[in-house]
Amino acid sequence: MHRVKPGLVYLATLTAIGFFGAIGWLLSSLPQANLSLKSDKIRQPVTVYFTERAVPHIYAENFQDAAFALGYLHAQNRMWQMEMQRRAGAGRLSEIFGTRTISTDRFFRTLGIYRTAETSFASLPKHVQAHLETYAAGVNHWIANRPGSLPLEFQILRHRPELWRSADSLVWGKIMGLQLSGNYRGELLRARLLRHMKPEQVDALWPIYPKDAPVTVPTGDQVRHEDFLSFDPLTGLVGGFDMPPTGASNAWAVSGARTDTGAPILANDPHLGFAAPILWYLAKIVMPGGFVAGGTVPGVPLIIAGHNESIAWGLTATQSDVQDLFREFPTPGLPGYYETPDGPRRFATRREIISVRDGQDIVLEVLGSRHGSIISGDMYAAPLALASTFLGAKDRTAEAFYRINRARGKSEFIAGLRAMNGFQLNFTYADRAGSIGLYAAGKVPIRKSGNGFYMQPGNNGVYDWHGFIPFDQLPHQFDPASGIVANANNAVVGHGYPYFLSRDWAAPYRARRIKQLLDEEGQYTLDRFRRIQGDSVSLMARDLVKLMTRFPSGHSARLSRVVRILRAWDGNMDRKRPEPLIFTAWLRAFNKAVYSDELGDDFHAFWRLRPQFIQYVLAQAPIWCDRNTTEQVESCNSLLAASLVQTLDGFRRSIATGDIADLRWGDHHEAQFLHPIF
Repeated sequence: MHRVKPGLVYLATLTAIGFFGAIGWLLSSLPQANLSLKSDKIRQPVTVYFTERAVPHIYAENFQDAAFALGYLHAQNRMWQMEMQRRAGAGRLSEIFGTRTISTDRFFRTLGIYRTAETSFASLPKHVQAHLETYAAGVNHWIANRPGSLPLEFQILRHRPELWRSADSLVWGKIMGLQLSGNYRGELLRARLLRHMKPEQVDALWPIYPKDAPVTVPTGDQVRHEDFLSFDPLTGLVGGFDMPPTGASNAWAVSGARTDTGAPILANDPHLGFAAPILWYLAKIVMPGGFVAGGTVPGVPLIIAGHNESIAWGLTATQSDVQDLFREFPTPGLPGYYETPDGPRRFATRREIISVRDGQDIVLEVLGSRHGSIISGDMYAAPLALASTFLGAKDRTAEAFYRINRARGKSEFIAGLRAMNGFQLNFTYADRAGSIGLYAAGKVPIRKSGNGFYMQPGNNGVYDWHGFIPFDQLPHQFDPASGIVANANNAVVGHGYPYFLSRDWAAPYRARRIKQLLDEEGQYTLDRFRRIQGDSVSLMARDLVKLMTRFPSGHSARLSRVVRILRAWDGNMDRKRPEPLIFTAWLRAFNKAVYSDELGDDFHAFWRLRPQFIQYVLAQAPIWCDRNTTEQVESCNSLLAASLVQTLDGFRRSIATGDIADLRWGDHHEAQFLHPIF
């Protein structure tokens, strides 16, 4: 027994040493605090200090040296995020994850995102190229000289990052263009719906933006394009990226004449989906004579939204239609050719090889037409081409943000925006000179015919693009008499704008609410702006509750009580209240009752709250409430009552007391920050 004890002690000691050694090894991957960086890639050493909230302040002699430090910091703090970002855009996830990401890789390889990033880099001015190259050197300095281990994800997957390339930094802009410009997904869905629904029914599902709703740059009346071509729409979504865009954004600015300090105030909330880590990385770069600070994106060496010593800018998605799907028609008897207005033309082809971890390489043949890459599954039999502005080979968006970072006033800011030739964004602006404004900058196609809302044939040239809206004619407004500019993804122009921008504007509820709060009496202060950003009143709820609670509920004490509760509600989405939960669940159930029969198998692709369509049904088109699957004629009142009963029944298990008033919005809607892989 005495012989065993020393052995056990020895084993326990080794176990403890191994355990704490492993912990120390993993902890060594955590970021360093304050840094002093030196390299032959920069002219002068760069110093980094972190605030108590872990926001780095980079002190550099010039902007290019600061890019080196920002690259090092991004890699030190977010290398896994950067690795996933560039590999997604390059279609190389399967090299790490095996078969589970093949569909995603196929899609991005088909679009050729990384190829366009490489060609876009070649088209940038030399000083912007040098900025990207110095940033890449900073990332690679961390990869080669990091003081500790790689982050945990790399350890688990037994993967080491390759050296960073300048084109890697341009991939994010392409991905964001794809995420924020989602019209092609709508075109695919509408094509599927047209198989079994009338065109006027499909059109009604996407109501036209209300004429009395807020627009950011007021004009007269815009011409509404309604060209529609009847043809057999193709079906089947492209695997891996067929979901609609998520997230939203708000921005507004007020002039100094209306603030407590006499200086303009700008607020921006470019909220996107929850993620772990979050998309943004805050930083401040201090140089002799100035600074630039705000939100960066790991992998990108520039401030995306922020301010310098002279100007401030914020971003919202314009929701412009910068994507079109074209059905190409293979030429009979000529394999590999398709029809054009000038006769048959051969499909462009290229070969992509997708390497799969622990699996066989996949050889991918990619076709291209004069409109863009063919993204349909059966490429030769039913080719669908995607035309998109942000997939252009000479995308200068990086130059635009570089120039905005360095701008010292309105003229330099606008000049920088001229290089914005990818997808369109609303840039809200304010400066120390007292000016405010908004410019919707980016490439927007001018179509020969139609408005891009529906997929169109590509063989006749009728619906082709023939140029882009000139920069000076893009929507913009500076120093309005109201002293306010604001946008919440609502229509940026009115019905008199001479060009077509979009029919997919966000619902106007957020814009109306912002305008309400900005129109209140009193001076504007930072605290007042914070309260507006944190406001939780839903005008959508206020509008719909009035319509949805009109049905007679007197025959049911339970329904009558719920109707009284909702009618007394002010639309505040307070997490401690039952009304937001009851209303939202009811609206979702009513959506299902209204159009699930018409949409059939395509129902789940469309099913959301759809408040504008529901308002249209209740106020103007109650015929939608009659179910196709029953002999009797249903009314909207009967569907409202039935869907509310269904909603309340569904909550029974959630209420310990049995009282509907004890429901809580927050109990059912927790923000979950999930790791994208694990």
